[in-house]
Amino acid sequence: MKTDALQDALMKSTGRTAAASTVVRSEAVAHKASGRVGLVNVSAWLSPQFKQNLLMLKALGKGDVQDLVAEALNDLFAKHNQPVVRIERE
Repeated sequence: MKTDALQDALMKSTGRTAAASTVVRSEAVAHKASGRVGLVNVSAWLSPQFKQNLLMLKALGKGDVQDLVAEALNDLFAKHNQPVVRIERE
């Protein structure tokens, strides 16, 4: 692959070995994924006011951002006669 050759060239120019960088990447991925097993990211580009309002609701103790977004999406699904998603939190 082109990316493998590019990665090898980069490693040679910096004096690093490929094995060391592979270990670092796999540890970083494992650390990120541990709390997100079975979940997917859902995102959108919105006005900054949406984020500000979400953070205000969080500050008022209405839940964390994930719970608030899930609740809003379930309200939207119900409005359009779609099945709602049961929210399971640990």
